[in-house]
Amino acid sequence: MSLKIILEIERSIHMTNIKVKHVASRDDWKEPKDGSGTWIEYWEKHSGYQLQDFCRDCRKKVTSDNPFVGAHVKKINSSDNSIYIVPTCDRCNKQGKSGEREFIVAEEILVPANKGKL
Repeated sequence: MSLKIILEIERSIHMTNIKVKHVASRDDWKEPKDGSGTWIEYWEKHSGYQLQDFCRDCRKKVTSDNPFVGAHVKKINSSDNSIYIVPTCDRCNKQGKSGEREFIVAEEILVPANKGKL
């Protein structure tokens, strides 16, 4: 399924777009505390959504050389300071660690990281 079709589907089911930014990683974020092996597995387990074939940040196709990871993000222009997990490619996640990289996602795909237990 193409990125254009996926984005049209998201708009048609009234998902709310929100601006987020990557947050710098911390040592205690190395792995989820719920038993999921990785943050992307955590996102798949708790989101109710399936991974698509594109990065939610750069919108490029995800490949085996640049796989999906569960990126730690927070909402911009919001009083909500919670940390969320969202799927991005590994490259965007690494580039976003400075906390300066912003992008737009459907709010419904954000999964609270460890349900607030970071």
